Amino acid sequence: MKSILSIICFVLLLQSSVALPLSDDEERDKQLYFDAKKLCVERKWQKAQELFLQLVEEYPESGLRDDAQFWIGYCLEKREKSQLEAFHAYDKLIGDHPSSSWVDDAIVHQITIAEQLVRRGQKQYLEFLADKLESEDSAVRQHAALALGRLGDQRALPILNELENEPELGHLATDLIAQLTKTPEVSVGSSQKPHVEIERAANLEDSGDENRDKNADRDFLFWGTTKYEQYRSMLKKDEDWTKAELLEFGLWHIIPTEKFAEYNSLQGYDRKEWLRKFWKLQDPTPTTKLNEKYEEFKRRVMYARANFSELWDYKRSRFQKDQYLTDRWAHAPWDARGELYIKYGEPDFQTFAGLNQEDWNYYQMGVDFIVKRYVTNIYGNAIEPGPNSQFNYRDNKYYVDANFIYYPEFRVDIRNAYLDIGGKDKKSRANSQIVEFRYEIPATEFKIKKNADHYQISYLEKYVVFDEDMHEVTRGETTQNISDRSENALKNLGKIENSIRLNLKRGKYMVALRIEELENKRLGIFVENIHVD
Repeated sequence: MKSILSIICFVLLLQSSVALPLSDDEERDKQLYFDAKKLCVERKWQKAQELFLQLVEEYPESGLRDDAQFWIGYCLEKREKSQLEAFHAYDKLIGDHPSSSWVDDAIVHQITIAEQLVRRGQKQYLEFLADKLESEDSAVRQHAALALGRLGDQRALPILNELENEPELGHLATDLIAQLTKTPEVSVGSSQKPHVEIERAANLEDSGDENRDKNADRDFLFWGTTKYEQYRSMLKKDEDWTKAELLEFGLWHIIPTEKFAEYNSLQGYDRKEWLRKFWKLQDPTPTTKLNEKYEEFKRRVMYARANFSELWDYKRSRFQKDQYLTDRWAHAPWDARGELYIKYGEPDFQTFAGLNQEDWNYYQMGVDFIVKRYVTNIYGNAIEPGPNSQFNYRDNKYYVDANFIYYPEFRVDIRNAYLDIGGKDKKSRANSQIVEFRYEIPATEFKIKKNADHYQISYLEKYVVFDEDMHEVTRGETTQNISDRSENALKNLGKIENSIRLNLKRGKYMVALRIEELENKRLGIFVENIHVD
């Protein structure tokens, strides 16, 4: 295992080193390596990382690839909010170069990062630390035990007891043992796992606790919940997704967990009927055969699959395999960008926001999102409010989380000009099932057309009635004409009034009325649920 002190000393010596001459291609990887190390001395972590990455990608036969991969992790570790990426960069070193002398150092760095992540709520990394208690390397075991001990985990005690007599770490072990043995609930060496508090999305808007860390990572948001289990059940190891499976995954993004569970419990005809009724209720123009929302949903799902499903060949942490779009691992059909696209459509503006990150701006909603590529948001760490949101980032992050990131919804802007249908009314006459709808529309919404010796206002009146299962009961269509020999008479007409009479049996219905102005091609839509006693 390389000494961390020796690494630091080596870096400091670089300050006085001279660039190596480029004698041939074999020397270029060394030049890249030393240039990158100098940037580390200057604490220019991003530029150094880019050079190390260039070495790894352009010189696959270089003997410095494992060194460079370690320093990629180190640079990420030093950069703000890049601990997870650093953890996985070390993971890549361990997977690609298992015999490298840097492996044990990488694991020790992972232990430090894992402790920080657990403190931020990412409890799954407790299992990573517990796993390292079984390492063959004594330094790795000791660092893992110290980290677990500081986190109050009883599983650290056996290794800590061994450490008590060590001259360098004994005093740390003694203090931790004293703290851990104060809690009698779990005996020494017990395999009982610590209780994990899972924060629910429903509590995101609760801001009563002023001491809450507003900037804490929320990677553990859905782990172990029904939503998480629904997600896990849909993942696939191959790329052979059917259209039905893709639409089902898309549906999971836009409806509440309990509603998806209701859908998921059905089979065959019942499931098809559930979907038909669901989308019929979403139809913005129920009087027509075309359901604009459903068509847009299908388009977004297929677009997400085609554009946000690229697999990443990095070997990721085995404790979060289900989050990454990685070949031969069970994965989702698209990454976090696909989730945003399905919910909100094309962003008004998007730009690069860092390593494997994009900034998506939605001006009409007044928010933007920093979204990661290649990963889903199942742990809540792939999408976060961006700096251009209209809400103050520090104080209102939870507002943006609750109302945009974690809230299942489907926003579609159907760009039609709606008439103002006012004075809507319904009456049920005694001893019958006659329902009368009256409506009135401002006359100014219509264009006056001259025909021969008279003036005319025309519009198309359409209505359709559905039962409570959204099956069509009846429909009607009429062209209405209002005419007068005087144009001024029509201009002075304050409103246009009309009524529709329906003969309905007892039951619950949804009535959709469509008024289409024929000259300007403007339309108005009115939908109401009624109950006929």
